[in-house]
Amino acid sequence: MRHHKAMRLASTNLISMNVSPRKATASDDRWAAVQTRDRRADGSFVYGVHSTKIYCRPSCPARRPRQSGVSFFPDARRALDAGYRACRRCQPDVHRSSDKDQAIAAVCEAIDRGDAEPFALTALANRLGFSSGYLTRAFKTVVGMTPKQYASMRRIERFKERMQSGGSVTSALYDSGFGSASRLYENGAAYLGMSPAAYRRGGDGATVFFTIVRTAIGHMLVARTKAGVCSVKLGASDAALQQDLKSEFRAAAIRRDDGRPAEIVRAILAHLQSSAPLPDLPKDVVATAFQRKVWKALAAIPYGGTRTYGEIARSIGLPSAGRAVAQACASNRLAIIVPCHRAVPRSGGAGGYRWGSQRKKLLLKLERQRTKP
Repeated sequence: MRHHKAMRLASTNLISMNVSPRKATASDDRWAAVQTRDRRADGSFVYGVHSTKIYCRPSCPARRPRQSGVSFFPDARRALDAGYRACRRCQPDVHRSSDKDQAIAAVCEAIDRGDAEPFALTALANRLGFSSGYLTRAFKTVVGMTPKQYASMRRIERFKERMQSGGSVTSALYDSGFGSASRLYENGAAYLGMSPAAYRRGGDGATVFFTIVRTAIGHMLVARTKAGVCSVKLGASDAALQQDLKSEFRAAAIRRDDGRPAEIVRAILAHLQSSAPLPDLPKDVVATAFQRKVWKALAAIPYGGTRTYGEIARSIGLPSAGRAVAQACASNRLAIIVPCHRAVPRSGGAGGYRWGSQRKKLLLKLERQRTKP
């Protein structure tokens, strides 16, 4: 018995040496977090209690152990490897996704509203009860970019809206939240595909080929560049669609060419008329990683079906981001190809649509009819 006990102790010590736990010291910020049960430190580390061989979250409500009887581990797996078991009260082995998701959604909403200009992640993280480092990592995992990058993207989108309304570059950049022109020119090309001045000139130097066809849901404009499809619009007339195309790229070489977009048109019409699956068409659109994630989820909705914004948010692992999902749907410029018409509000009805709510209702009705046996 003594031999086996000694072997178990030796094995435990060997495992502990491999994972290199660190004992608590008075100057260690982690010990301070344990003493104050700081919820913001949850997810950054766990601590193991030597006497009970139990590991806990920093915020565990159980009676605090002695400092000399505690070791820190970077994560639950390391604590388990060292022979500790999870606390039943704070459940450090359970991932609290709801808290994290709500925090990420709150960050998105704060940035969308323009409440965080200049973006102060630390203050926002403190208000939500997380460390800024943990919140940044979680945000990037789910959204596909850091909060700072997301804030830059949203400023660029506001800048584009002001440019399209005919404002000057100077007034648009300050109205959009940029502190200086240098900040705009540093980040603009990544999201606009050109310099801000070139975008202000309406896409000077770009060439866009388009065609317009009639469908059961109205006139449809399909435009492409050499790289791929850049726009699919729905409207009531050829003239209105052409004007809409020119409004964003006023100085681009826009040419009607029924031949170049023909392959894209045939694929879309086949999809509309017979529910034929759309091929993976080459696209020339600027979108964030989060927008592309939402668009991919939209493409997974079956023909004739719908999903609420909340259901789409849950499908991409961000249950509380329904509002951000709706924003991603609204930014879609490829009608039908990216089926944002299948995203609907939880309250009922068809909801909004860039190309008109009545057209959205008709499109959904036609899809449902074509899927009936």
